[in-house]
Amino acid sequence: MMATPRAWRLKVVGLVVAMLAPLAAWQGYKGIVNSLGEARAQGRFIGGVPHFKCYVITPGTALNEPVTLFDQFHGIEAAPTVPGQPPAGGESVVVRAPSLVCTPVSEKCRTADSVTRCEVFGDDPPVAVEDHLKCYDITPSGPPVNQAVTMFDQFHPMTGPPPSGSTIPQGGESVTVRTPQFLCAPATKCIAGQRCGGSPM
Repeated sequence: MMATPRAWRLKVVGLVVAMLAPLAAWQGYKGIVNSLGEARAQGRFIGGVPHFKCYVITPGTALNEPVTLFDQFHGIEAAPTVPGQPPAGGESVVVRAPSLVCTPVSEKCRTADSVTRCEVFGDDPPVAVEDHLKCYDITPSGPPVNQAVTMFDQFHPMTGPPPSGSTIPQGGESVTVRTPQFLCAPATKCIAGQRCGGSPM
């Protein structure tokens, strides 16, 4: 059966986000490291990766639509054997109702070691059209990933190079990746009396 246009859009979103997220995170981390000295002196710097603040939304219409998603944990195993069909691999999920809207954070201020630092991420209000994320509940078809990973961010930063015999830098936080819960798609938010996309009337 041919995939619907909506299903293909969701598949592409899942694949693109999965491919771009690690690269963006690394570039953002490098930018934070390079700016750290200036940040401590001035208390403010430009961050490379936007943050999102997610709000619960109600009500949400359940789509109950099956899609196939590809990411680092469920990759592409082989090219499509039939034109117009998805490649082999990935994970089949069912997209349910939306439950979150995530808005881009224009600035975040945090106090650590008695020093307050502010990161500026972009315009306020944002000017991009699809600058939000709308997150749908998903029901996965497979078992939990149960993959141990180490995560690094501003709350659990890298503290040193990898020790002997390891490829993972020191610091960070060790977590276990379990079951996928959401599919977050780019979205536009419109408010009565305002032009869509955050631009003025």
